[in-house]
Amino acid sequence: MNLLAWLDTLSGVASSSDTDTGTNAADLASRRTALARLGRAAAATLPALTLAGNAVAGPPRVTSLTTDALNLTLRVALAQKALLTLALDTASTSVPAAERPTVETLLTLTTDMVARLGLSVGQSGDPVATPANYDFTGGRSAAGTGPLQPATSPDDFLGLTQELADLLTRTFISTMPALAGNTVFSELTAQFLGTASRIAATVRLMRQRRGATTANAWITEEDLAGAPTLFGGVYEGEASTTVFKLDLLQNIPAAPGNLLITVLPLPLPPRATITEAFDQPLPLDAGSTTVTAEVLPLKKVDALLTLLTY
Repeated sequence: MNLLAWLDTLSGVASSSDTDTGTNAADLASRRTALARLGRAAAATLPALTLAGNAVAGPPRVTSLTTDALNLTLRVALAQKALLTLALDTASTSVPAAERPTVETLLTLTTDMVARLGLSVGQSGDPVATPANYDFTGGRSAAGTGPLQPATSPDDFLGLTQELADLLTRTFISTMPALAGNTVFSELTAQFLGTASRIAATVRLMRQRRGATTANAWITEEDLAGAPTLFGGVYEGEASTTVFKLDLLQNIPAAPGNLLITVLPLPLPPRATITEAFDQPLPLDAGSTTVTAEVLPLKKVDALLTLLTY
């Protein structure tokens, strides 16, 4: 969201403390106008002081890293929106009648996310990511002759939707360090992260109702059980972080090198149990002597989305 537009919006909202004290409405309007002008005057100095290299006429530009982060998540959200739209098409048979209201809600949430991400990037003056040509069958062509049939198979549709929702959540987590210095965008991304996680958990519960008993509402290890193998790479690195559940803890580790044995009871719980989590950041390309190491998981997202586009 454009910082100046955000300040303008704030200027139109009276605080509860002003209302409670019975301040005159005309005085409130005058005060809000003055605060907005002060905020705009202060914000207008930001491009000159901190973003001088990116400043252009019109709205202040945010750093390209910020818009790169927002566009990266937008690309995944666009694919998710296209898949949900495909499944809700009148000719589709992949959404059981009982689940249709739930899928419609997921589409509404995703559409809102796409609109707000696009607005945020557009206000910066940078190009906004646009929808690609999607083939969710995995055939990577307009013919749609791949091994998956998400327009007719509920299992294929739910599997792909889960994986895209998990990819979106992991992408949001991965972009947070790049947005940490921008309060407006980091708070916006935190809201989106909660929404994306909710979508992923909802889809897992839908898979449960279809009999996928291994589908938890959270990620377990690399979570490939019962999901389409074409897009399984979305879970790479998920099992790299061990999560210790409080009900498993026994005592403080006696030695740093003996953590699992001294903290968890014997026999050790299954690895799937101690890797349960709600997403980890996506792997970054470490680079080499000739390639700069990644700050955002661009290569990973590109590789996964390539499987669904042509």
